[in-house]
Amino acid sequence: MAKVLGVFERLPQVSEELDIAISLGGPRRCYGEHKISHSWRIAVEGNDLEVSSGGDFWRPSTGGDSFTCMEWQAAPCQEAAYDDYLDRLQIVDDAQPYEIEVGRLVITEPGYHLSVEWDGEELDSEDGDEEDEEPDEDD
Repeated sequence: MAKVLGVFERLPQVSEELDIAISLGGPRRCYGEHKISHSWRIAVEGNDLEVSSGGDFWRPSTGGDSFTCMEWQAAPCQEAAYDDYLDRLQIVDDAQPYEIEVGRLVITEPGYHLSVEWDGEELDSEDGDEEDEEPDEDD
């Protein structure tokens, strides 16, 4: 994680090439019949940077799907790109702008899980994801 922080601290200078991704998944929360979980990702692929947020949405009547809140990409000698999809997420009850969402994270609460990929290999992970499965009624 220190290597990724170093890349951001040296901006706008180009850092050594890396292939690392850090992902944080949040707990599944209930909003009436909706069950929503959020995730955040920071990745360095070569000299390209990406920061993104999104999650998964589920409800009994329609099932589930993933969603993207925002994506930011930067690469040497290119203009950075920022896409914000917040205005398209009316169905996501707790959708917030990225800076507010991240500022309110309390990762010491139960249900968060961190994973790190280095050169395409997962280094550390806590298995808490229930992708493609219907959430338990207890969630």
